[in-house]
Parts: sequence; structure tokens; C-alpha cells
Amino acid sequence: MLTQLFSSSSSVIHVPIYKLSIVLPAEQEFVHQINNTDISTYYSWPNTVHECSVQQAQLYPQKLALELDEQSLTYSELLYSVYCLTNYLTDRIQPNEIICQCVERSFEMIIGMLEILSSGAVYCPLSPLDPPERLKTLIQDTSAKTLLIHSFTWKTILMTHTSCNLIITDSFILFSYIRNNNDHHITKPRSVTSDNIAYIIFTSGTTRIPKAVIISHSHLLLYLQSSVEVDALRTTDRAIQLSSCTWDVHIHEVFGTLLMGGTVILLRSEQGNRNMDYLSQIIEIHQATYVCIVPTLQILLFDIVEAQKAYSRLNTLRLIWSVGEPISSSFIARILPMLPIGCQYINFSGATEGTVIQMFHVVTKDDGLSESGTVPSGQPMPYFRWHILDKFLQIIPIGYIGELFVSGPIMNGYLNRPDLNNKVLIQLPDEPDKSYRTGDLARLIPSTGKIQLLGRNDFQVKGNGQRVELEEIQAVIYQSNSSISNCAVIKVVERGRDHLIAYIQLNKTSKSVPFDEKLIRINCQDHLPQYMVLSLFILVDQLPFNSNGKLDKAALPKPNLSSLLLPINNDEISNDQDNEISMTNEQQLVHDLWCDILQLDVDSKIPINRSFFSLGGNSLAIMRLFAQYQIKFSLDTKSSSSFNIASLFRQPTIAEHTQILQQWLDHTSSQTHQPTQL
Repeated sequence: MLTQLFSSSSSVIHVPIYKLSIVLPAEQEFVHQINNTDISTYYSWPNTVHECSVQQAQLYPQKLALELDEQSLTYSELLYSVYCLTNYLTDRIQPNEIICQCVERSFEMIIGMLEILSSGAVYCPLSPLDPPERLKTLIQDTSAKTLLIHSFTWKTILMTHTSCNLIITDSFILFSYIRNNNDHHITKPRSVTSDNIAYIIFTSGTTRIPKAVIISHSHLLLYLQSSVEVDALRTTDRAIQLSSCTWDVHIHEVFGTLLMGGTVILLRSEQGNRNMDYLSQIIEIHQATYVCIVPTLQILLFDIVEAQKAYSRLNTLRLIWSVGEPISSSFIARILPMLPIGCQYINFSGATEGTVIQMFHVVTKDDGLSESGTVPSGQPMPYFRWHILDKFLQIIPIGYIGELFVSGPIMNGYLNRPDLNNKVLIQLPDEPDKSYRTGDLARLIPSTGKIQLLGRNDFQVKGNGQRVELEEIQAVIYQSNSSISNCAVIKVVERGRDHLIAYIQLNKTSKSVPFDEKLIRINCQDHLPQYMVLSLFILVDQLPFNSNGKLDKAALPKPNLSSLLLPINNDEISNDQDNEISMTNEQQLVHDLWCDILQLDVDSKIPINRSFFSLGGNSLAIMRLFAQYQIKFSLDTKSSSSFNIASLFRQPTIAEHTQILQQWLDHTSSQTHQPTQL
């Protein structure tokens, strides 16, 4: 390296030292070859995503486009439903106007996605699970005038007090069918160019308002072409639509599948992406060919399949997408033998700002023997390029750790955030367009040429498979109480579970409202998605900072996570004492399963009226709990919709879970005329 540095010509004698390269020419060529990702395949696709789906409807009108349980829609029926809404909207909106959609997983969700694009508008998905206050903030940030909702979500939207024009899509489409008497006359959709915006999607932000990522039609199409090149999309695919609409992977599942002429298989909202037994049955019944699923849920899926010896349920799968979280080598060694012959397992990685996915790695049995303990993130997808740079934006030697930049069909920027765009969209010397500064730390593995991600270099963390911007949580906490002078949020991993802990410093001279943890917790629940709600609030006299003015995490008082079992207020003390005395045998069974999932001692004496989430539980933990209920009590949830994960979310205490389980078992026994007890 020193030879390389000091052998530079005299032409660089006045160049700053940090700009002098210590990277060997052979290393530069190695990186260049890895980034040589352009492809020669010609795709005769239309210029926009929705026009590609129209093309498939014209080619294969009777082919099934959507399936949900026993229901289905052909491509011609889907197109007609889309144009029913398009005809209505086109004269009522302006081109490139943002239209938000907040619906349950359903045919109407897909119809709405295509209709928004067909009318020349921009698709913006909102989660029906988000609290009304958060939805209100997101709608205001987009300046949307029109909002597509569902008969199951309109009450939530009304609580936002939005002034948007509300269209209940399921009612509207049904009325259109009746009114037109199945007249298939349709109006041509509004003309849209490839440079138009296809969608915006929110991701965690550094302020109370999340960031809205903008993606164009042309960049989305290039991403989908890259997916075809790595065999992640086929015309024969029958794809499970598993991802939440707030995660951009659903863009691939829906638009990618329909663009190729495949079939999208939807899941019931009340079971959805949380019930792995239900998912495994749907894969078998609908003969699904691929599913995109995070490793945490994969563990639950394979636990169910292994416990029930139901390996045949996965026989039709040709591809399992793994995305969102690191994969351990031990997990790969365990599950690869369970996969059907010919089924590929691919690890995909990417940032929302980079258009869904930017890296991939085809997993083999050798990854199960990896000394690093994890599977690499892989190599760039076609059309994408990556650069690992130092803080001066200079390329670093192979094997060294730097910050990852992504080039290619990335986002246009963040909506209404020129300040952030200037920080993360960087013009690199060898790139024709700006590159995205991911904030991820990475290194290039010399022996394989694959990238290994090594965490973050900013305030963003990964919690339960979701990107979490800690400053967004801090902003909500500050807004909750004017007495708070300083606040820091950190992630703590305890017994394999992620906990978000808030350290709060109060203004000692302030005469404003006193600190009230309960009110702050309620405010966080109102403005943050569930995966960002905190486990603990810890009051400190003074937050510790190092000599550089940065938070000294090592000097923070260690959180006592056992305090999660203590009463929150005086009312709960008396209730907990009564509940502890009166715990039944059935409740004790549920209690012990909670202890197992939450990794607590069985003698922890969890109060039966304490919320699962107040103990540090989260959506992934409750999915594991649901799976354990199924195994422990031999529950066949397919025969009844009364017992599902949604009910466990709504009623999250030991007392309520016991009651739900007993009601379901009573229902089962009434069918067999045999009494059943927990």
C-alpha cells in the first residue's frame, strides 16, 4: 500500500493526502468487474408498470391474476375492476397527484394500486394498523386530496379527521359492476411517461415525520428487469403476497408478478402474514412457487412444518426469498435439507431508497458451514453498483470496513426534504448519476467478492426486522412532555429479544407538566408504529457524553428489564395481587408459555392482566406464541377464524388469551360433541 501511495506521479503533489489512493490497481479492477452489472437482454416492456399488466391482460385475458381462498379474478376481470375506478378518478385528479391507499389485504388493495397508476397518479400505501394520529401526519405530509379506503378501515380513517375525498373501494367496485351490468367498455388510461413517479413509500425518519421515498416508473422497471435476470420472477410464478403494504417488498410481490403474467395469492387479513401454519397450508393448497419472508418468520414456518412433519406443504416452492435480517449459518444448515428438490434459497438485501433490492446471494450448503456465522449479503443486482468508501468518499482496500453507497436505479429523493436529499444523494466521480449513501457499514470479502453488512454508522438500528430511526422516537418523546430537556433512545438485546430503551433527563428548573410515564407511553403508541414502541423509560439526572460531545452509551445505567414485571401504578398493584392469588390452572399453562417465549423464569409470576407488549413482547414474539399455542393445544385454525393472531393482539393479557383459547376449544368440542379443556 505504501508503495502504491508514494509511487504516485508528480501531478498529484498538491493533492490533499486523503485523496491519494492506497488501493492497488488489481483491487480497483476486481471491484470494477463486480460492478459490471449492465445486461444485454432487451425487454420489450411498455414504459410504465401498469401498462405491463394491461399487456398481460390482453395476451392472457382468462389467466388467473389474483386468488384469495376460494375467490379469484382473471386478468380481464382485474383490468375491468381497475378501469371502473380509473374512469371515475381520471376527471377528478391532476396528473402526478399523490393518492394514498389504506386498505386491508384484499383484491381491492391490488385493484387500487393499479388504478392509481392508471389514472396518472402516484401510489402511496398506508398501514391500517398504524394509529390514527400517525396516519393523519402521513396524509398531511403527502398533501393528498384523495384517499382510497376499505369498508374495514373507514372507521380508523374517520378518526384522523382528514379532509381528503374518501373512496370506499370495495363498495365502489361492487356498485360499478351492478350499474354497468358487466359492460366491458373502458376508457383508455391517462398517458404516463417512464420519468413519472410510480410510488412513494414512508420509511423511518429522524424527525417525528417519517421520510417519503420517491421511486419513478423507469427505475422500478429496471429493478424488476434485474429480478427477472436473477430468476426472482417468472411468467409461471404463483406468488404469495405476504409483505405488509408499508414494506416496499409488496411492490415486487404485486407489480412484479402481474407484470410477468403470474398469479398473486393473497392471505386473509385476520390471519395474514402472522400465522405460519395458515401460510404453509396456503402454499400447498394454492401451489405457490415463491414466497418472500424474513428469517424470524422462517424459523416459525419451519418449526410448524417440522413439528407437524408437513414437509410436503412446501413441495411446489421453487424459490424462497430471505430479506430484511441477517441469516445465521446454523439456520441454513438446519433448513436446507427440508426444502423441496430444485427450490432455491436466495438472500436479498437492500434499502427502500435503492428501489426494493440491490444485492443478492444464492445460498448453498457451504453457507451452513461458514466460519463467519452469517450468510453474506452478496453481489450487486443487475443494473446496480456498490461502492465501499471512507469518510472522504475515497475507495478503500478490499477487506477493510467502510460505508456502503449504491448506484443505479435508485430513488429520486425524499418528498419535501431537500435537506436530507443533499446529505444522502451524492455525486461520485465515476457515476453518471447520484448515488445513495446507505449509512450501512460494509466490507468486501476478499475470497468471494461478496459484501458483508456490519451494522449502521448513524442513529438507525434494525429492530425485529424493521428499520428504526431512533431520532424519530426521540422527537415523539420530546413532544410528549415539555419538562424533558434531553433524551436518548438505544436498542438493547436481552435473551435474543430487541428492546428500545429511552433515557430521559428532566429540566430541573422547569415548572411545566410533571413527568408522567403513562402519558408519554400513550403518546408514543398514538404516533409510532408498534415495532417502535419502547420497553422502558429510565430517568437520569444527566445524560453522559464523551469528550467528542457524543452520547457515551457505556456510561448509561444498565436497564433492569426485570422491572417490566413491576406494577405501573397503584391501581395495578391491587389488581396484580388479586390476580396472583386467583390464577387458574389454565391460566398457569398460558403463563408458562409466555415465560418460555419471553425467556423469563417460570416463577416470574406475570400478572394475568398485564399486557404482553408491556413485558417487552412484540409482533414477532406474539407470532411465536401463536405457533406454540397451535402445537401445545393441537389447534387447527383453518377450521375457525375466531382464533387468530389478530385476536391475540387485541386482547394481549394472560386472562384474555386463556379465555380466547378456551372459547376456541369449546367451539371445537361442540363440533365433536366432546368436552375439551386446556
